[in-house]
Amino acid sequence: MSAEDEMAKLFRVWKTLLEMLRDRGFLVLDSEIKTNMREFMDQYGENFKRENLEFARAKVDDPNDQLPRMQVHDPIARYLGLRRGQVVKITRDSETAGKYVTYRFIV
Repeated sequence: MSAEDEMAKLFRVWKTLLEMLRDRGFLVLDSEIKTNMREFMDQYGENFKRENLEFARAKVDDPNDQLPRMQVHDPIARYLGLRRGQVVKITRDSETAGKYVTYRFIV
C-alpha cells in the first residue's frame, strides 16, 4: 500500500469517526466534518505519527436524558442515609395515575 493510499484510508477513517461521534451526541465542529483531504494532509503532514490523530471529545449534556436530582443534604436523603451517586426509587399514590414511580439521582 502506497503512502498516498494509506493517507486516504486514514482520512476516511478519521472522518467516519468524527461523524459517528457527532451522531452519538459528542461535540464535533462542522468545520471538522467538512475538512477535505487537502486540509487533512496540511494539518497532519505527509510523514505523520498515528499519535497525532488521537483526540478527545466531550459529550453534550442533554437534560432530557438525565434523572431528576436530589441533594445529599435533603432531609429525606439524610434520613435514609443516601450517599452521593446513588439512585433512589420513589413510589407514591396518585389520583390520576394510581401509582406514580420516579427515580432520583443523589448529588
